[in-house]
Amino acid sequence: EDFYAPVAERFKADPHRTDEPLLDALRGLVRRDETWIDIGAGGGRYTLPDNFAHLVDDFTFAPAGGIRRMSQRSPAWLRDAEAASNATGYPLHCAVQPQEFSESIGQRWEVLVWPGPSTDYTVYYRYRVNPNLLVNDGDFFLGGAIHSQSVLECCLSVAESRKNDGQSYHRDQAGVLLQTSIDIDSRNKPAALGTNAAGRSGSPFDRRSNVTY
Repeated sequence: EDFYAPVAERFKADPHRTDEPLLDALRGLVRRDETWIDIGAGGGRYTLPDNFAHLVDDFTFAPAGGIRRMSQRSPAWLRDAEAASNATGYPLHCAVQPQEFSESIGQRWEVLVWPGPSTDYTVYYRYRVNPNLLVNDGDFFLGGAIHSQSVLECCLSVAESRKNDGQSYHRDQAGVLLQTSIDIDSRNKPAALGTNAAGRSGSPFDRRSNVTY
């Protein structure tokens, strides 16, 4: 049972308010493709966004002294670490695990961290989105208006195949428009992924001596 569910709204402030200098400062730092989690001191378990599917890259945070990256472990490893020590400090390790499944809202996820944070940190990460079901007329699909024709033709293609076997007009149109959408997305990719010597976690290359790449 969720103890905070009945009282959660009491802690919710208007995200569009303009009378709070700290919030205005944070708006100047956050990007549209980022999600932030506020990790409070003394905690170790945090609910991830409702549309979370899986991580794209690591959790990072920026205490004094530079960027720190949390290593991903299994939930069992985190539980063993917590049982062995109640240490606090920088959260160096994390594990993503499912919460109890709910038929009304679906699967939700949470992240465990260890050691327990000794102060408040803002964590940065990217994740793959699990789109919510479109129910109302005002609900929008992911991708936005630039991909609207691609989505429309894909829907028409499915309807066409179910109603009229052998008809392929909308399927052909969907194929053309999907390629256009892929081309649009490819323009947003970075020009470079770094160098072999960059030393970043997740690099596709491992630099070794006396090896020709």
